[in-house]
Amino acid sequence: MEPSGPSRRSRIALDAANFFLAQLTGIGYPFLSDLLRERAWDYDAIGIAASMSGLGVLLAQTPAGLFVDRWPRPRRLLALTAILVGACYASLPLLPPRPGPTDVVLFVSGLAQAFFAPLLAGLGMEAQIHEGPVGAASAIKMVRSIVMKGLEAIVAECVLAGTKAGVIDAVLDSLDDTYPGFDWRKRSAYMLERVMTHGLRRAAEMREAALTVELLGLDPAMSSASVRWQQEIGELGLRATADEAADFRLLADRILAGLAAGTPKGLPPADRDR
Repeated sequence: MEPSGPSRRSRIALDAANFFLAQLTGIGYPFLSDLLRERAWDYDAIGIAASMSGLGVLLAQTPAGLFVDRWPRPRRLLALTAILVGACYASLPLLPPRPGPTDVVLFVSGLAQAFFAPLLAGLGMEAQIHEGPVGAASAIKMVRSIVMKGLEAIVAECVLAGTKAGVIDAVLDSLDDTYPGFDWRKRSAYMLERVMTHGLRRAAEMREAALTVELLGLDPAMSSASVRWQQEIGELGLRATADEAADFRLLADRILAGLAAGTPKGLPPADRDR
């Protein structure tokens, strides 16, 4: 008899570990940048601080892999390293507002993060290390978000405008003809629900994407525009059941009703001006 695969409980646990560890590191960077800008750090200092965790991962990834191969309790080690990374980020607001202590703590968080890939790989996940200079993986995430979160904002504006004008069916039919197989009605419902549920977090991420584009010497016009729709729809606090989330008309009507009922909290003046 062939050995059975991992249990459903194990698969769920591994999926949860991968998800929450990705959120821990992925969401941490936007809030780190906001924190450092509030402390009046210049872009050079913010860039150095943001690269410190990547430097820690780079230096520790090979020793971490060798250590994990010989460690008998990988789940316990995964929990300990995740707690250490979380503690590093949680301590940042408590540190003195100068680069030294912050850079050291972020470097330590990178040392701990270096254990994630070999631990998750050993537990059955497929985490990968991106080869390249420090910061390349973060750049991939930020630049990719211009399309992923930006497309959500574009679709939201298109569907809301088309719904108000009474021409949404003709618009989506035309898009289906232009991009066959995309299923614009289904995708529109999915994207509207994502913005409703996660708009505030996506807006924070798009601010960092805009900053990335700006630091590359380009005008972050699209990234900044995406912030507005993500923020405004997210601030409405709307939610949908699984059945409701499949109906783009229902979602569009709810969003329009929420926008008409009153102006959301809105964006900071700096975001309005961009």
